[in-house]
Amino acid sequence: MTDLLALKTIIVDTDPERAKLIAAVVNKNGYAVKGKIANSQNSLYQTLAVQSWDIILVSENLAAGLDIHHIIAALEEKALDTPVLVIAKSMDEPSRCLVLKAGAKDLVSLQFPELMGLIIQRETGRGKAIRPAVETNHVAVQNDAVSSTVDPASLSPEEKRWYERIKTALSNNHFVTVYQPIVNLAAEPAENYELLLRMLDDEGEEIAPGAFMGSAEKAGLMTAIDRWVISNAINSLSERQKSKSNTRFFIKLSASSLGDSRLAAWLSEQLLAAKLPASSLVFEITETDVLENKPQAQALCKTLKQLNCQVALDHAGLQGLSVETMALWQGLNLDYIKISGQLIRNASKNKDDQVAINYIAAFAKSKGVLTIAQFVQDATVLAYLWQQGINYIQGYYLQRPDTALSYDFSQDQD
Repeated sequence: MTDLLALKTIIVDTDPERAKLIAAVVNKNGYAVKGKIANSQNSLYQTLAVQSWDIILVSENLAAGLDIHHIIAALEEKALDTPVLVIAKSMDEPSRCLVLKAGAKDLVSLQFPELMGLIIQRETGRGKAIRPAVETNHVAVQNDAVSSTVDPASLSPEEKRWYERIKTALSNNHFVTVYQPIVNLAAEPAENYELLLRMLDDEGEEIAPGAFMGSAEKAGLMTAIDRWVISNAINSLSERQKSKSNTRFFIKLSASSLGDSRLAAWLSEQLLAAKLPASSLVFEITETDVLENKPQAQALCKTLKQLNCQVALDHAGLQGLSVETMALWQGLNLDYIKISGQLIRNASKNKDDQVAINYIAAFAKSKGVLTIAQFVQDATVLAYLWQQGINYIQGYYLQRPDTALSYDFSQDQD
């Protein structure tokens, strides 16, 4: 077992049991906490006077009369060179902004222990056991991630062939992402793209998802594929934002990832390593997958929102509309609803589809959720959607998926 790295730590907390919990989480990340618990401002000052410290961890839930902002301000004066992290239950953007403005280095949640370890490593320069995340623009999934939840022996000969082919593609980067613009009908300047996956054959020709996704699901490889897409998306977007800071990527998640308990911590590592704002990523989950995996979908959406990522419901309305469906949508705390293409294709002519679209649009507006119409293919449908107050459109009418991020979002869509 790797020796723990000694970390001289002050934990500021009025609850000794919670302070012990914080120390235990730090220990799990490869550090031996050597330090003190300060339960008041005076005890903090006394502890600071004893020696120098590697890091100071301040609990967000301090007792009345012990203000976290006063604590951070005092630490800036008395421990200027010591990084200060605020430990909280959640990591929402307003809370994070407040502690950063107050002078803390970051806000971390106990729900994401691996992220805490990475931030401690970043601030102290210590933690050799933690491997860096992505290093190149196209990175193969780590060997331990190219694993399957399915016994290959249970697969048919054809499925086994696809199993080996997809594993090889993951290891050798024989996948490519293409991009399709998602355009705001109110001329918002932000650049939004959905990422779509293609597999490459031995000659470098693209294989459409319909040819391999079914086999990937049967082979238990969809989680690995999702991670490949996310890793490469983060790298591409991180590079893109050096010149286009208002670019946002929409990324599809499979049903397998809804139940991936390690996804959130892994995603946190990737975002932290790339220094990419989590709000730059929108994760799409299909309505069908949500209905079939309600607890997992709700848990994942909650976690993604805590990371400050955004969430979109894909193919909304495909399963019909009901009070139960609306309640499920509301429970996901969505940022976007993508209306099913089956409703959009004939929206300018089909009365039943129009009723469904209007219902979804009204629901979304009442909840402060933005709507996206996908599979828009002609100007007549576009005009109808604009009249109904749909926020965004996507489809061949704008542009087919392309390997380049080349769409001109400044052009007039009227």
